[in-house]
Amino acid sequence: MIGNVVGEFEGARFGDERLSARLLRIVQAAAQRPAVGFPRMIGNESALEGAYRFVRNEKVTHERILAPHRDRTTERCRAQGEVIVVHDSSNFAFKGEIADLGVLGGGQRGFMGHFSLGVVPGEGREVLGVLAHQIIARETSRKAGGRRAGAEHDRWVEQALEVGERVGQSVKPIHVMDREADDYELFHRLGAASQDFVVRSFRQRKLAESGEILRDWLPKLEALLKRDVRLSKRLKSINAAGTRVHPPREIRSARLVIRAGVASISRPSYIKSSTGLPANIQLGVVWVTEPDCPKGETPVDWCLLTSLPVETAEQVAKVVDSYRSRWVIEDFFKALKTGCGFERRQLESLHTLLNTLAMLMPIACTLLQLRGLSRDQPSRPASTVLTEIQIIVLRVLAKKSRPLPKNPTVHDAAYSIAALGGHLMRNGPPGWQTLALGLEDVFAAEQVWLEAKSS
Repeated sequence: MIGNVVGEFEGARFGDERLSARLLRIVQAAAQRPAVGFPRMIGNESALEGAYRFVRNEKVTHERILAPHRDRTTERCRAQGEVIVVHDSSNFAFKGEIADLGVLGGGQRGFMGHFSLGVVPGEGREVLGVLAHQIIARETSRKAGGRRAGAEHDRWVEQALEVGERVGQSVKPIHVMDREADDYELFHRLGAASQDFVVRSFRQRKLAESGEILRDWLPKLEALLKRDVRLSKRLKSINAAGTRVHPPREIRSARLVIRAGVASISRPSYIKSSTGLPANIQLGVVWVTEPDCPKGETPVDWCLLTSLPVETAEQVAKVVDSYRSRWVIEDFFKALKTGCGFERRQLESLHTLLNTLAMLMPIACTLLQLRGLSRDQPSRPASTVLTEIQIIVLRVLAKKSRPLPKNPTVHDAAYSIAALGGHLMRNGPPGWQTLALGLEDVFAAEQVWLEAKSS
């Protein structure tokens, strides 16, 4: 996918072929310089005005822009047979006078985006693309309304069901969600639709037979296996709530102890029997702990609720590895916000922001794929993520900064690209900004090559 970002938008329909052609020209410029605003990205005054007219046009919507990429992502998922679908939400905050923005916490204005990414199972966690997304711009703070309701509350299950229907029976998706998705109705509805899931538990659950609290029951489970895993670095959240849920940490290796069993979970007392939800649901329970956590760090403690079998060590390992794929979507948000500079956009309305977001999402997936494979599958050939022409121009561009070897790997390519963006080896793995800046040079040189060849 990384070699043809523009191809991810071919076939977009707006009822006007000129708009479809304009989209491809804008995306070509965005792929070359994703982190800058339209004036620096496009340069030419006439083309710049055309870009602004495009994102303002009422016929142009973020759903229509992203439809070809979503369809191609669906095709890539079908080719896998089994796929992890990672779901999560993120707030996007903006400054300045922008019409129609919603209310976020802390007096900020913006909107919340809820996304579903297709990911290849296994340690590589290759990103296949965006399968679905929805936008919520609140009129009031979420705290003012109490418990979430309506579309916002249902987004987890509705979007998972939408994705399951889209990929069809030829694909077996495993929906992976964090603690906010812990919802009794979600478990029932996904189970009724034969959709597998792994959800991190957050609520106080009771066992149907004994009335015992789920958390009190976990230590009684048999330890089925131990695993050594690499935990990625996590920065401090910008708000106190985020820090409590996901405290900051350094990169480290963790020895995990994993217990598992099957439990019948009682319907919560706040859900009335008249809703038609069953009195109890049987779920697999996997408890992951880190008994020997380094001093000063927060130990791993995941209680995972799942529809997958948990009878053997191999089955339990699959549940844990599926949940570990969830971190891919956190990196996706970083790629959008840092690598593509989305929150720095100074546009006039929510409509124009969302159209721009739709153009940047596949580019963020490109950055994510390159960075992820360089870290998790560094020995794969560079041709996995770059076209032949891109490797040729990278070899020329990187001759002085970080030359490519004769048969470059993904790791070689990623570090050479990052060097073009100013990355230094002593600073550790490349970040989103240096990768984005380096890719700008590669895409720009590729375009020169193609134009020269066709002239």
